[in-house]
Amino acid sequence: MRTSKAMISLDKIEWFHWLFGGLMVFWAGLFVWFAGISLVEISAAFLLTVTYFIWGVVYHLKHKTLHLKNVIEYFLMAFIGFILLAFIVS
Repeated sequence: MRTSKAMISLDKIEWFHWLFGGLMVFWAGLFVWFAGISLVEISAAFLLTVTYFIWGVVYHLKHKTLHLKNVIEYFLMAFIGFILLAFIVS
């Protein structure tokens, strides 16, 4: 039986980490660049934390070490980071 090659292996996606690292830097840059414009800052902070969460989950998927505790940890760190950035804006 022949296996399907429709799914992309996470082992082959090294560029994924570079892309998400670059996105995190970009969102952080937007946060700093648009200082004083609350909506843009909140949006950039939200996108930064979501990108961090996705990056962490995919990292553990790639290394086959993803557990519920990892997902909860990345979610909580992203949430705390968002709250801290939101307080900075206000």
